[in-house]
Order: sequence, then C-alpha cells, then structure tokens
Amino acid sequence: MSRMTALIKAWHELDLPGDDADADRPAQIVFAVVETVSTTPTVIKRDWEDKRLRYAAAGIPVYLIVDPNDATWHVLELDGSQYVETDRGLFGQDLTFPAPMGFTVRTEGWHPYRRSGRDTA
Repeated sequence: MSRMTALIKAWHELDLPGDDADADRPAQIVFAVVETVSTTPTVIKRDWEDKRLRYAAAGIPVYLIVDPNDATWHVLELDGSQYVETDRGLFGQDLTFPAPMGFTVRTEGWHPYRRSGRDTA
C-alpha cells in the first residue's frame, strides 16, 4: 500500500511570480514536511533517520513525524543543521505547528495501524 507525504505550504504569505500552482517550488519556501511512518523496519529507519537528514540539509524548518505504529506525533524544528524535537503527543491530542504557521491540527480522528495476528511485541 502506498503512503502519501504531505507538504504544508503557506502560499498566501508568499510573493511568487506567475500563477501556476503545480510548478515545482524550491525547498526554501517549504515551511514543513509531514511524514507518516511505515510499518517495515527498513522504511521506519528511512522515515525517522534518512529523510530527517535530507530535510534538514534542504533547510526545511519543521518536520512533523506521524507514527501510527505507536499512535504518536512528533514536531521537530531545525536548529542549525539538525532537527530537535520540540513537541510530541499521542493521537487524540491537538498539535500546534510552530510560527510562522501557528495553526492547530486536531488528531482525534487519527488511528494507529492495526496489528495482524502474526505480530508479536
């Protein structure tokens, strides 16, 4: 099953030439990246570690990791060249994005992954 990665962009705050909404946008105008963690160990590593390094190198200020494996969310903010976790919570707890975004996301409708009968913890 494929997963979607969402980019949160505040287009109304930007003075961009042209009006083509589908044009590629440089990382400098991306305020946040939202990643939903997968279930397989290699992909979990990619979501938590590899992408974290890539997004930090691109200078994206906020990285939100949504982890349905343990029903948690984690807000990481760029501090120099590395991300630092500045907020975290459980599904059901509201999360507020840092400035300049500052909006709140209600997570009561978010659900953890279902565990199959084969899983052992």
